[in-house]
Amino acid sequence: MAVGAKPRGKLITARTPLLSVGRTTNFVAQGDLLHVAIKVYAEGGENALHAHAGDDHLHFVLAGEATFYDEDGNTTVVHKNEGM
Repeated sequence: MAVGAKPRGKLITARTPLLSVGRTTNFVAQGDLLHVAIKVYAEGGENALHAHAGDDHLHFVLAGEATFYDEDGNTTVVHKNEGM
């Protein structure tokens, strides 16, 4: 952002289809320090176990549940309308 420029808000929506198969990514906002994407996975469509240690993430469950693993192998199960 240019020096002296005033920040502007941007309205975004979390409306996204729930899928019966596959997965989708919808990029909804991007700034200098933040990128917002809505990723939807059908049941069984989750991606391979991986980490982005240098990035901040928010995972929010729209329906069903998701299991997250920490570096020690401990799990946290996140349910509908929950996030971590």
